[in-house]
Amino acid sequence: MLVWALGAAAGESLALGQIGPELTLLLAAAYTLDRRGAAECVGTGFALKLIPGVLCAIFALKRDFRSILRAAATALILTAIPWAFVVCCLSGPKTPVRGDYLAGTPSVVSWSLPSVALRIYEPFYLDEPIPRDWITGNGLESLRLSWEQRLLSLGVALFTLVVGCLILAIRARGKLDARQVPLASAALVALALAASPVCWTHYQVMQYPGVALLLAHAARRRRWWLLLIGTASAAFLYPVPVAVLRTYYEQSNVWPNSPIVMYFWTSVPAVASLALFGLMTRELTRGIP
Repeated sequence: MLVWALGAAAGESLALGQIGPELTLLLAAAYTLDRRGAAECVGTGFALKLIPGVLCAIFALKRDFRSILRAAATALILTAIPWAFVVCCLSGPKTPVRGDYLAGTPSVVSWSLPSVALRIYEPFYLDEPIPRDWITGNGLESLRLSWEQRLLSLGVALFTLVVGCLILAIRARGKLDARQVPLASAALVALALAASPVCWTHYQVMQYPGVALLLAHAARRRRWWLLLIGTASAAFLYPVPVAVLRTYYEQSNVWPNSPIVMYFWTSVPAVASLALFGLMTRELTRGIP
């Protein structure tokens, strides 16, 4: 409850009518239910948004390939039914006119490593206007990325995800047991949010179950340094960067004309996600109760 109350991303998600809280509930259930229930939660989450699909890697590390099939079947069914309704019962375009908007965005409200890379690619210099795509890049339908930008964004995303999954597999020694699953699952979601080509600020609500698991684990074991670092990392996922940038913005009703401010505070959430990933994977080999 403290994580939910103080994390603040839930309020933004609810205010914008987003499905973050529903995905958070599905993720929490996927971390703790038996394999059948977990697979259905992962499949449902994947049908709503791609990020929960990363948890199929957990089933692979458990050698539970039936759960991967159940998750895939659930996602396929829940995707096919509404799409069939659109095709059969509604007029107008059946698919998006363009699909390259999925490749990423340099928008200042997208907090992931691919978005950081795109902002570096389209630099912001002192005493110059903020690049247009930094401001309007949240309109993905109108965003136009060059092939170099798409390659950069997707390359950073793929590299981050693959390296992170390898680290998790090495930490777990190639196989997870039931006690390790909740924290390993939370670590993968933290990794996926850091690696996602598009990661809006309110997506951080999906980290709430993992943060709660880590902090509760640290408190039970009386690892105060872990509790302190975990809390600090969680604070930099959302509430601290939002508070700082909002303060700057409200001074003149524009984003601050400072490369240091903008680069730092729009990049620190992705670094915090990686820090949580590192803390969680580190604990997998330390006798989780």
